[in-house]
Order: sequence, then C-alpha cells, then structure tokens
Amino acid sequence: MREHAPEFHVSETLLTHEAPENAYAIVRRLIAEEPELRGISVNGGGISGVLRAMRELAVEQQCKIRLVCRDIGPEARKGLSEGLITASLCHPVDRMPEELINVMLRMSARAMAMARCDFPLRATNQHAIGQMPLRASHRRAAANKKERK
Repeated sequence: MREHAPEFHVSETLLTHEAPENAYAIVRRLIAEEPELRGISVNGGGISGVLRAMRELAVEQQCKIRLVCRDIGPEARKGLSEGLITASLCHPVDRMPEELINVMLRMSARAMAMARCDFPLRATNQHAIGQMPLRASHRRAAANKKERK
C-alpha cells in the first residue's frame, strides 16, 4: 500500500496478542487519535473487540471506516451481516491439511528440494455472507453462545 498509494498514511502494525480486550482498546485509541481513520485490517485475533469498538460508534462514523479481517468465524459473520466488516479474506481451511501433507510428502521424496504451497484467498463481503454454509464448528459455537444467554 505504501509503495502503490503514497497519498495514504499506513500506520505501523499494532499487536493485539490475540486478545479481544487489547483489540478493543487499540481501536478505541485509534478512533480517538486519528480523526481521518478510513480503514482497519485485522490480521490476527481480537475481531470481537474490534467489532465492539465499531458498534459503539455513531452509524455515520461506522460508515467511514472500512474493516477487513482474515477469518470467517461466527464473530466475523455477524460483523459482515451487520455491515461493519467490508470484507473477509480467508484461506480455504478445508483444503489446507491435504495440501500441506502433499507438500511434506514431496519434500521427503526430494530431500533438499524446496517446496511451495499456495492457497488462494476467499473474499467474502456482506452480500455473500447469507449464501455461505456454516461449518459444523461454527454451528456448534453459535448454539453454545445461544445456550449461555
């Protein structure tokens, strides 16, 4: 982004340590300190904290900030359906284990060879979220969340 769009200011990476409370505090601070904030990329954990901070904003301010995340778990699905998340970019988890095993087998067959494994990203937005089936683990998590309420 820095190289191709120098007119944009890209902040340094801020670590959440995979904790929603840390993510919440970071986003609240960013919103307070950066009135021109237009986008947030969440590459690690803490999406629930980010979404909590976004929900506290007035709708006009929510619309100005584009949020991109890297998973499609229950929290991200909810954020997508609410329009808080602009897009989710995630790897096809169902294909990764088989492909990684294939890479390891190829590597063991050629002792010193270098192997490469590319996974395409699946981009999801608010309009596509209703068309995606929930994985069994996400259905269980959603059911457990309802039971706790």
